[in-house]
Amino acid sequence: MTANRLVLAFCLLPFLTVAALACVSDPMAQRMTAETEGAPAVYAILDSPVISQPTGLELIICPWATGDVSNLAVDAWMPSHQHGMNYEPDIKAIGNGRYAVTNMVYHMPGLWQLTVAIQTGTAHATYVLDMPIR
Repeated sequence: MTANRLVLAFCLLPFLTVAALACVSDPMAQRMTAETEGAPAVYAILDSPVISQPTGLELIICPWATGDVSNLAVDAWMPSHQHGMNYEPDIKAIGNGRYAVTNMVYHMPGLWQLTVAIQTGTAHATYVLDMPIR
């Protein structure tokens, strides 16, 4: 019985890998670090930020077994100064697990951390991505 499960796992592996790769096709996409075990992959495609000017990004949330995203929060934090942005970003679903985030304003140069929190029903996951802003 164990041998049959092993064969089945090897047979399914290519399909699972293709599904994960199909989620993101943009070479500019950066995988965010999940701070929640078992969370789906989340990628960010960042616009080129200009200090004190609104910019945007696109988030790609790979399929999540627990269902559709019911709540999504995006922010940025500057760890060395212990502060966030002065403006609240706007988030718009654009389909297929993709979200356009606008009105991101990094008001000073340095290391910022993009933070994302996702909720689907009772499941919750958080992510972070370091972004050096010059």
